[in-house]
Amino acid sequence: MESLGAVASSALFTAIVVGFMSWYLNRWGASRDRKRERYAETIQNLVAWYELPYRIRRRVSDDPSELSRLAQQAHELQERLANDQAWVSIEKPIIGAEYARCLKALREQVAPCSRQAWNCEPAAEPKRMNVADLDKMVPVDELLSTYTSMTAARFQMAHRIRLKSLERKRTPPA
Repeated sequence: MESLGAVASSALFTAIVVGFMSWYLNRWGASRDRKRERYAETIQNLVAWYELPYRIRRRVSDDPSELSRLAQQAHELQERLANDQAWVSIEKPIIGAEYARCLKALREQVAPCSRQAWNCEPAAEPKRMNVADLDKMVPVDELLSTYTSMTAARFQMAHRIRLKSLERKRTPPA
């Protein structure tokens, strides 16, 4: 009888451990998925900021409602970018530093191109939709290549080890 009790308690213990591990791994996977989606949103917002001069240049009128819509879109985007920078810097400081570098580089390009785009007449006909005058902008994939690589590395084991070594090199001794 005693060995039957030992078997039953061992089975119960195993079931509890397996249940806990399943619960933990599911939560861990869900957390990783949420972070991965959040990082994807940060890239989406950076690309939207890069596209802003094109949206301004391709406006179809200078009607106050259209100007207000574009201005509102730019303000909301600036808020998302500030939120993204804070989140990434807290979540992974080394990636946050790269995000800040990307955002600074984007702002240096987007600001003068946006000013130039606002000075152009609205695109009232299809041929005015061409924006060759904004072609001086560095392609967005070049600006974001290191950041996108680092965010991808955040979720790949071998690359996470590389990020840790970079973090140690960049962190000054206490």
